[in-house]
Amino acid sequence: MRRCVLLLILLFMVGCKATMVGTNAESTSDIENKQVVGDQRVVFVSYDEAIDIAEEVASLKFRSVKVNKARNGIVVHTYDPMYGAFIGRIEPVVLYIPKTQEYGITFLMYGKGDGFWDGTLTPKTFLKAFYKELEDYLEFNDIENTVYTQAEYTQSKGVPVEKASASIPHDPQAFAFWLTKRADRDPMEGVYEDSAGDFTLGIYATPKDRQYKFKAVILESRDRKWKVGEILIKFKKLVPGSVCLSRIQDKQGTESGIAWKVERNSIVSLRKPHGDVALYRESDADLLGTGGATASQGEGPVMRVGDEEYRLISSGSVWVVGPKYLVTAEHVVDSDYDYFVFEGDEIRQVRVVATDKDLDLAVLKLMEGTFQAPPIPLRKQAKIPNGTPVLAMGFPELGTLGTEIKITAGIVNAQTGYAGKSQQYQISAEIHHGNSGGPVVDDCGNVMGVVSSGISKMVMDNVSFVVKYQFLKAFMESHNVDFTERESVKPLSAVEVFERYSKSVMLILATDKK
Repeated sequence: MRRCVLLLILLFMVGCKATMVGTNAESTSDIENKQVVGDQRVVFVSYDEAIDIAEEVASLKFRSVKVNKARNGIVVHTYDPMYGAFIGRIEPVVLYIPKTQEYGITFLMYGKGDGFWDGTLTPKTFLKAFYKELEDYLEFNDIENTVYTQAEYTQSKGVPVEKASASIPHDPQAFAFWLTKRADRDPMEGVYEDSAGDFTLGIYATPKDRQYKFKAVILESRDRKWKVGEILIKFKKLVPGSVCLSRIQDKQGTESGIAWKVERNSIVSLRKPHGDVALYRESDADLLGTGGATASQGEGPVMRVGDEEYRLISSGSVWVVGPKYLVTAEHVVDSDYDYFVFEGDEIRQVRVVATDKDLDLAVLKLMEGTFQAPPIPLRKQAKIPNGTPVLAMGFPELGTLGTEIKITAGIVNAQTGYAGKSQQYQISAEIHHGNSGGPVVDDCGNVMGVVSSGISKMVMDNVSFVVKYQFLKAFMESHNVDFTERESVKPLSAVEVFERYSKSVMLILATDKK
């Protein structure tokens, strides 16, 4: 009798193993039409790191764990004498959080079991085991996560490009100054230019990241596929004199590996024998205008307002649109700093009252009193033809050219702007860092646009983009900001425009209280 029982058990185990092998060929393509349901953990990591987490957690619970070639899922196989065979798939699913405009990742797991429990209880058992192990893993490794509920999230159609935290400045000057305030600054942190002239990158340490100890955020981009604030490269380590492995993210959210030769002021790729990409560090002193020596901790440009001292973070241009209101570009005032403008020799504090990140527009209000300078009117006509002469005014390259207002001439080149944006014009007036937010006026002295961005001279000469005055009008109307308009029928010379409105264009400084 005992021999019969043992024989039956052996036959049962062999049968279950055979079933497991048979399920290896099962197609999992039907998952494309399934939605995420139920309450699961949402993890705030990159998609590539989510794959690694899924692989590590699954390895603790399953006999066979394989990452598929496309790196968009984990295939698991296991067998249990009690529950039988199981084959499953774990997929990171990208979720979008409309309320906070963030992305998170949850893990969708599904599979098929076959054994003593007729294939019904088996999947539930292994799924439950995986999610419990995942919860313990996230807690043990202190990885930020929350609980998924359908009311808070919607499933994203694609994998988002990883972005740097909003607390990290996205302007070269501001980024350089932000680094000077870090007590534990790493020697490799800094602002870098790539040898191809496509990017200005800010490299900063991320010691809490389990895999990548440095990241390179885009501070300026001459490549239309990429935007400021997006993470381009993640480095395993950066030690001068060594070779470093990294991951470079593409616009589809997938990553590829590349090795680099690290030196103190350069990082050169080893993709080819002599390297096909090099990153060169820029001087903090040049970026911050401190004159030759790298600013040490607690040093840098400082100004006094009353009894308080403020340290310069970055600068831009603003212009008077009403007795108490100014207009500038949103990216000039996108951080939680103190902002001051200069009306003649007087320093006046202003605050941000309205912004539109998509349009790159912002309105500021004077904290006390009113402006002496006259408002600059907006163009009233519905359209401005290509070829119309225009003038840009502002404060470019503050550290190099000083605080005197500059004026440059050009024409309207096209009715669309960067990457074909309908809310922008392309103009040929030369602009540089610091011109952002300044007004561009037509040949009659009326505002036809607000300076937003430009293309580096290393790529193309005199190509700049301005937000159209029609969109500026709608933006101010939606926030109840008064402005004036004027018909563009009486041409003015550049001298007349400058004499009439140069005092209405002001330097704005983003500062941090010392």
